[in-house]
Amino acid sequence: MLISYKKRFIFVHIDKNGGTSIRNSLEKYSDSKILFLISNKIDKVLRFNFDNKEILYGRSILNFLNRFLKINNNFFSYHHPLSLLNMVDLKKYFKFCVFRNPVDRFYSLYFHNLYHKHSSGHIYAKKGISNFLNNFIIKNKIKRQVDYIISKNKKILINDFILFDRIEKDYERICKKIIGKKIKLNHLNKKKIKKKEKLNSNDLNNLKKYFKEDIKIYNLLIKNVNPI
Repeated sequence: MLISYKKRFIFVHIDKNGGTSIRNSLEKYSDSKILFLISNKIDKVLRFNFDNKEILYGRSILNFLNRFLKINNNFFSYHHPLSLLNMVDLKKYFKFCVFRNPVDRFYSLYFHNLYHKHSSGHIYAKKGISNFLNNFIIKNKIKRQVDYIISKNKKILINDFILFDRIEKDYERICKKIIGKKIKLNHLNKKKIKKKEKLNSNDLNNLKKYFKEDIKIYNLLIKNVNPI
């Protein structure tokens, strides 16, 4: 998550959605880099492995504190759901995110975890794509895109979307809203991966069932229909 107090905007960084490029391009408008570094240090140190699961003890503590703090005092991580912030304070900010085809995002998550041994899903990914989907994503209830942007009562909290399929165009439109000018988008972590593994029809149905809310929003966005 990237927060600008002066420009009053919040970028919700959903993993594997091109968020690193957005963060990098808007980093100079972030006002709380020190708190960000402290919180991420706490998050990395206070985490433990138990029964093949990673327990994010530090992040849980920070998330609890964030409910009571003003946004300009928040401890926040790269991938932080809006629902963990102060809801009253949240209304003062323009909030946006990048949204991606859920199937494409799943493949990106899979190959990232497969090729990065430090990733929490690596032990599942190395046993195959079906195991990664059913025993890591679904069984562990890994966050869907919608989980980052909705309140406890399932209300969408953001004001606008950048669709991954038209990221350049939508990014330019958002920048004019929040900054008042065009900001160059520096593409980072852009990798071309040949999909050597694909989900079978049964697993694809399981994926679509699990990500049904993401699919619903994506289909509206691709048709230029505002889901808010």
